[in-house]
Amino acid sequence: MVGKSGKTWGKVVILLSDRSVVVYKSLQEPMDGLSFEARMDQKFRGRFEATIDQKGRLLLPSPLRDVLGNLPLVLTNSQYRKSRCLDGYSLVSWEHLEKKIGNMSALKVEIQAFQRFYLANAQVLEADNQNRILVPKNLREYAEIDDRVVILGMGEKLEIWSATKWNKLYDDLADNFEDTLAAVAALESKEKS
Repeated sequence: MVGKSGKTWGKVVILLSDRSVVVYKSLQEPMDGLSFEARMDQKFRGRFEATIDQKGRLLLPSPLRDVLGNLPLVLTNSQYRKSRCLDGYSLVSWEHLEKKIGNMSALKVEIQAFQRFYLANAQVLEADNQNRILVPKNLREYAEIDDRVVILGMGEKLEIWSATKWNKLYDDLADNFEDTLAAVAALESKEKS
């Protein structure tokens, strides 16, 4: 599609949220000085402590905001070792995941369960003028998040944990890290074979 300015537009994303329509400019245009391809190569990295205010607003740390650029964040419920947390994706990465799952057989019970638990609970969130996102109450309640959180950069996604839950889980992970390291090394050697 060619706009009035003569620029060629790629994909235009229209999100319906709270009865409003938000149109995002072409994902092929540079965002914050980065091309779309460069934005896709950026990964969420690091561990950050943050707070959620009484209204449920969370200020994402700037390194994580840099990965998102002007795109919204998609949050959904998740868990690890039966500890509940939230997963977050850029809108582009989330759409890629949806497409991947959509190409799998919808007749499989596991696919249906994944769609019901993970995909159906996703919320598309935009930052306000102060770079805060409003974490929906249902997601905060699911992950048992109060005011203190830990945000983990996990490559394609980020995780948001209750600080209390994360500290306990982190201690468990640290106690078992040598076993985890050995298991990863074994997986790596199998891949090379």
